[in-house]
Amino acid sequence: MTRTVIVPSTMAWLFASLTPAVSFSLIGVIVGEFIGAEHGIGRMIIEAEARGEAAGMMVAVFVLMIVGVILAAGVRRIQAYLLRWRPASTMAA
Repeated sequence: MTRTVIVPSTMAWLFASLTPAVSFSLIGVIVGEFIGAEHGIGRMIIEAEARGEAAGMMVAVFVLMIVGVILAAGVRRIQAYLLRWRPASTMAA
């Protein structure tokens, strides 16, 4: 019963919270890099801001956007695989 009913029903709740958690974790990594990193995208943004290089900041933001889209797509693919037993939602998300 646990394997066939309880665990599959909790997967929907797990993925409902995992989707925004991926975005928040990416933001947390960048803020952490703002504060104390010697290398990384957050450090690249801070250095470009200090030099007044808008192009360098936009490249870093574009890279963050691509990473965020890839992570969100990965979560959606895992969700679609693990929740394949559920009917497709008719509402656009």
